[in-house]
Amino acid sequence: MSDVPQGPGWWLASDGKYYPPQPAQPVAGAPEQPVAGAPTYQVQPPGSSGFGAPMGQDPMQPTTGGGSSSTKVVLIVVGVLVALLLVVGVLTAVVIAARDDDSGTVVSDQRDSPTAVVPGSGGSEPVAPDPSDLEVTETGMSIGRGYDDGPSATAGAVVVNEGDSNAAFVEVVFTFKDKAGKAVGTDTGYVDAIDPGGTAYVAVDYVSLQADAATVDAAVIPNDGYYSGTVVPVTVGSVAREEYNGVVVKGTATNPTSEVLESVGVQCVLRFDGRIVGGVSASLDTMVANAEVAWESYGTDEWVKADAAECSAGQYD
Repeated sequence: MSDVPQGPGWWLASDGKYYPPQPAQPVAGAPEQPVAGAPTYQVQPPGSSGFGAPMGQDPMQPTTGGGSSSTKVVLIVVGVLVALLLVVGVLTAVVIAARDDDSGTVVSDQRDSPTAVVPGSGGSEPVAPDPSDLEVTETGMSIGRGYDDGPSATAGAVVVNEGDSNAAFVEVVFTFKDKAGKAVGTDTGYVDAIDPGGTAYVAVDYVSLQADAATVDAAVIPNDGYYSGTVVPVTVGSVAREEYNGVVVKGTATNPTSEVLESVGVQCVLRFDGRIVGGVSASLDTMVANAEVAWESYGTDEWVKADAAECSAGQYD
């Protein structure tokens, strides 16, 4: 204090003395002045997710002791995705388990596993029969002269199915041999369908030979199970010889299914005095469901003599 002012800002008190100017009081909310040597931080623009950085430092670099907000966001997003994947996996397992419980079966690839065939059902799943289940039990033939005056033959065979599955489109190969056992001709017949424990007949007619045959062999070559078959019951009505048609066999066939059958094959072996002397065949174009139709089968071998016939019929799918 002083009896006189010492400069600008000195003020006179009630005691008659002059006092020096007082420092200004800080305004509330005003930013404090930085301390000498302390780092200064920049203000981030609106929407920025980073912390303040010291003056002169790259604002994208984290300050000492601080974490990056963008890194935290990435970690949160990854965590959410992992959790969603876990939830989807659990739900999928639950759905699969529920389906297994409902069906009570185990799903597997069954392309190489044959399925059972209902005999005579038609349209059932094909099964490859064991080759040993199909056996030729009897064969027979007769020979004569063909249209070109060369040796010709007709033959028939009996095939049995000793297995427990339907056999269809069974190939039977006939081999004709001379007295020396040399093959002089071959031909192929087909059995359309044989039920388990059943018997079928197969025939070849008017087979051209290289020389006269003394014997005939027949061998079954089963397919790989791509076919299923329907056995069609047949009855033989008559066996007679006609002047131009050779031996003619007539009979009836009954469609055992509730569906229309097409291209039903009829195969017959011809017998004379109980011995197989040849065979004939026929084809039924259409058979109405549960209906009986008449059929006839004849051979062109004029030299054949027969007094009886045994026939079978079927359709392969």
